[in-house]
Amino acid sequence: MDLRKYSVSEFSEMLENEMKLNKEKCEKIAKYYEMKRDIKNDLEITYKIVAPVEKNVYYRRPLEMAYNYESTLWGMKEAQISSFTGVKNREYFVNTINYCRAKYIKEAIEEIIKIKSIPEENEFSIYSEQEFVLDSWMDYPKVYLLEEWPEEDCHYFHKIIPSAAGFMHFVMDGNTIMAGEEYIKSNIRKIRQRSW
Repeated sequence: MDLRKYSVSEFSEMLENEMKLNKEKCEKIAKYYEMKRDIKNDLEITYKIVAPVEKNVYYRRPLEMAYNYESTLWGMKEAQISSFTGVKNREYFVNTINYCRAKYIKEAIEEIIKIKSIPEENEFSIYSEQEFVLDSWMDYPKVYLLEEWPEEDCHYFHKIIPSAAGFMHFVMDGNTIMAGEEYIKSNIRKIRQRSW
């Protein structure tokens, strides 16, 4: 797992740039193919279709589906989104999905920090893939928010998953990302997103 550490501000800026870039790509595609599109509306519809999984629910089914059927599920989402927007262009679809994934990751990070942050007591940073790009839309980007409590010498990893099975985030159990991943695989039935 090739991960790099980012500051929250650096990573948030990358996500904002990703959202802007994908929205601009949608605009260029619509102009090139002379499609009369309300880009903002298309992005909103797409986000509702790939919406976050409800809070306080167990993630057994979404996680199993994300691990085993990601590419198949994106094909189903593509058909569903096309029926709502009327757009059949694959490139346009990929860019709307990438916009929505970046938006969700950014909002999830902001939500967790807003709820969990205690000034001068805990710190946050991000671990993600070395080259953070969302072009590989058939797989979800690996994003972990690290919550550290220096005085108590403890930390927690929050995993953020913008997958075709649903957009979700939850606290991982384990002192390292790898330990947390092993916990997820063996305890899928017990994992849930909390509203704190």
